[in-house]
Amino acid sequence: AMDSLMPPSRQDGNHYCQSNRLVIGANEGYTHEIGKVLADCNSNKELAELMCPNVKYYKLNMRPFLGREATYKPTIEFRQHSSMYNKLKIKNLIRFCMSFVHNSAKLWPPDPLEEDVDDIELFEMLMMRVVRDRSLRDYYRHRRSKFFEERGDCCEGCASGHGCEANISK
Repeated sequence: AMDSLMPPSRQDGNHYCQSNRLVIGANEGYTHEIGKVLADCNSNKELAELMCPNVKYYKLNMRPFLGREATYKPTIEFRQHSSMYNKLKIKNLIRFCMSFVHNSAKLWPPDPLEEDVDDIELFEMLMMRVVRDRSLRDYYRHRRSKFFEERGDCCEGCASGHGCEANISK
């Protein structure tokens, strides 16, 4: 779901910003099997080993939880975003990261989903269940729609094959 918050140029990743999703065996969306694998982690260290094996170069770097580096600090690193100069983008990214971390630490983890979920639903679930900030949800919904327009898709429904959202809302 976090990929969809970023411009297409930052979604595919590179050597220094690899996909956590791919390392646990998911190409798109959420599958019940992935939820089970994540839920089976019994500690932050197990989760960090699963999500970031061997190197720190993942979009969400959890290696510091492992305590192996000389400068150990129990932190996570959001590596996916590009450098920014736009104050609104910076403010919203900071708010997103703060809400994500704060609410993830404070709230009980959700039960694994019983069915597979696509990227559209994952985004909505991330915003409603974890981030819990309506203005951030609206900001990132608008940002996502701009990415689809830039790629030549009319809307997210067209891009994902779910059907045109412009026709549904009329």
